[in-house]
Amino acid sequence: MPAAQATISTSRAAAYLTRLCGHAGKMSTAAVRLHHRPRAHAGGAPPQVLRVQHDGDEATVTLDCGQWTMHAAPGQLSIRAQAPEQDSLQRIQDLLTTRLLTLARREQLTVTWHPAPDPGEPGQPG
Repeated sequence: MPAAQATISTSRAAAYLTRLCGHAGKMSTAAVRLHHRPRAHAGGAPPQVLRVQHDGDEATVTLDCGQWTMHAAPGQLSIRAQAPEQDSLQRIQDLLTTRLLTLARREQLTVTWHPAPDPGEPGQPG
């Protein structure tokens, strides 16, 4: 399964993790509200959020097209995204990058994605 990871240097890692979870939670309930139509994202309709799990400095957001996990540590926010195919992975990466840069408009964040190793591969932890 294709995966990518990014480590973002920021003193506000926990706050961004919480706000990304809040945004994802709103995306999951937007389809329920008849008076609200979700805004289109790059690549078409936004992905459907199936579940948001947030516990302290860790979070997992499960979508209909993949998922992302986050970990907030002092000075950095780590994100791992994965999806069944590369196009879906790219949509998740684009969504996260756009949202992070919007949340951090006063801070000069750099979001650089790298291919993530498959934890199931021999020699990889997990």
